[in-house]
Order: sequence, then structure tokens, then C-alpha cells
Amino acid sequence: MNRAGNHTWDLLQPIAGRTTSIDEITGNLTSAWTIETRAFNPSASQWGSNTPGMLRVGRVPWREDGSLNGRYYRALEDLVQAAERRDITVVVRLFEGTFQGFAGGWANHWSRDLKHGPAAPELVHTRGPWNTHQRAHVKRVATTLAPFDNVIGHAGNELHRNSIGWFQPRVVKWWQKWSDSPIAVGYAQGMKPSAGRSQDWMARTGADILSPAGGQRITGHRGPYIFDTDHSWPLRSNPAGLRAAFGRGDAILLMDGLSGRVLRNQASLAPDRAFIDSIV
Repeated sequence: MNRAGNHTWDLLQPIAGRTTSIDEITGNLTSAWTIETRAFNPSASQWGSNTPGMLRVGRVPWREDGSLNGRYYRALEDLVQAAERRDITVVVRLFEGTFQGFAGGWANHWSRDLKHGPAAPELVHTRGPWNTHQRAHVKRVATTLAPFDNVIGHAGNELHRNSIGWFQPRVVKWWQKWSDSPIAVGYAQGMKPSAGRSQDWMARTGADILSPAGGQRITGHRGPYIFDTDHSWPLRSNPAGLRAAFGRGDAILLMDGLSGRVLRNQASLAPDRAFIDSIV
């Protein structure tokens, strides 16, 4: 794919009232995250934060009744258009599962307002009546971004492992129904070789691109890969690993904290950013 760059959680949705500019992105690849919770506290996590306490998230795609929030999709269109001018490809992460790992994430999740919503966080990305609202979101993203060639859909970042049997394959089918852009699936929580679990489920989803943990190659998949560093060595410098991944032909996404407002800014990853600059 000849693409490499970095990403941060607040590129599309404001967190604690601020966003990171597309001009701060290194390289020619980044992610637009769909953060599903309206507030969370990341300070106790391994990622840390330079902004303490509970952080409010703006432009969550769903309103209290499950209807779609037009401000999210207008901001997404503006972001992708700005990225296109800079020859940056945007991986649009349609759903986000890490809300479960942060204090307040589940309590402020959009689906908690639904009368017949999921009863527990591990059920959010499984089959249920709330799928109507998730399907509408996928369709709106796909149709909004149809005019652009610099888009890759992504079924979800670190969704719960309960998502791999029905939900993620269904998201792939929804996307392929309404979009000509490729779609990826990636590491689900707990589904990595180091946990003794297979990642071969990804090949069965019908996705065009795979993003497994650890740079693993997936049996039966002949298409491209996206190598996401926070699924392999979070917040640790490893230019040799990036070089090896790029040499295999993988696209690279570096999770490096960027501005440091939400995630700590990792000065130690300067060599990794420099490597990305050198290859793009």
C-alpha cells in the first residue's frame, strides 16, 4: 500500500474541547476514530494523559434516542477532504471497543440511553435491536465519503471478542453494500497469538484488508495488511519493527501520542516518526 503515518484519538471528535489538526499528522496515513462514549478518564491507563480527570467527547455519532448526529458526519467529510489535499489516506474506524477499559466509558456510552439497548459493554457489538442504529451509522459514513478516493473503512478498533462471530462480518457486508472503498478488520480484544487465540477469523469476514496484532500473517488472506503499532508494542520505540513491516509491504499506523493532550506525547518515539518521514 506504500502508506505510513500516525494517528490520535482526537483528530475527528473533540476531546476535552480540542482536536488535533490534520497538519500535525506525520506521513500519508492516519485514522479517524469513532469514539462511542461521551466521556472517559484515561489517566489510569497505560496510555496516561496530560489532561487529567474525566474527558468529554464531542460529536458522538448517535443522539440519546439513537438517531444520527449530523455534526459528526459533516466533520468527517471536512477531515477526509482536508486529508485528500495532503495526499493522506484516512482509515475510518466505524466502531470503538476500548471504552470498556477506561473509567466512566461504559457509564457514558451512547447505547445506555436506548430503551432496549445492550445490557453490558461486551454486548454492544453483537446482534440486537441496537444494530438498527449501528447500521444507519455505517450507511451514513459510506455515503458521505463516497466522493473520496482516500478512504479505508475499518469495522472497529479493539472490539470485544464477542464481535467476531456476527457483528464484524456484518459491518463488512454493510460497508461493501454502500461503498466502493476497501474495508479492514483488525485485532479484537484478547484475540492475539500471545493470548493463545487465533486471529484467522479475520479472513472469514470478507474484509479487503486485515490488521492483526503482532504483524501476524493470516491464513487464507492474500490482500494487504495495516500494521498498527499499539497492538504490538504500545508507546515503545521500535524503528526496526517499522522497517520490517514496511519491507513486508504493510501499511503502518504509529500510535505516538502526538500533541499529548489526550495521550502522553511520546518524545521517545521521535526516531519512529523520523523513519516514517524518510519513507513517505
